[in-house]
Amino acid sequence: MIYVKPAIALLASFVKIIMSFRPKTFQEAKANFKPMKRSRMTIAIGKRNSARRRLMKKQGPKTTEWERVRAWLKIQFAKAGIQTCQLRWAGCAFDNYLGFAHAAKRRNLLDGEIYVVALLCNHCHDVIEIGPPEDMRRIVEGLFALTGIQVPKGSV
Repeated sequence: MIYVKPAIALLASFVKIIMSFRPKTFQEAKANFKPMKRSRMTIAIGKRNSARRRLMKKQGPKTTEWERVRAWLKIQFAKAGIQTCQLRWAGCAFDNYLGFAHAAKRRNLLDGEIYVVALLCNHCHDVIEIGPPEDMRRIVEGLFALTGIQVPKGSV
């Protein structure tokens, strides 16, 4: 208890000293303004990042097809009343972060398989992707069969 008052007094004196270095008015601050020096590191980083900046590639035919199919699927799933995660496993986000999960990786899909999807949250999608590809195909095809959505005739 004895040392508290001197410590507070010492702290107050430090605050007064620090505050004396700060400008009191805008004019005083403007008169003493010095721009900060740019280090060589920030200059080098700026050059490197601008050199790496590239334009995005144009959409390929697979991406264009998927955007068309995805728009159609969103309508079909809404008509079927499916607007939440179809799996609902432990840790499921239920109706947040939803997306379509294919029966296989998209680069490995055959013709017409792009329509066979399940509506899953990111967590459940990650869980089925971690497992063997056969299990992922079985789960997604089973869930798609339960939806009752008919794949368009010309797509298969």
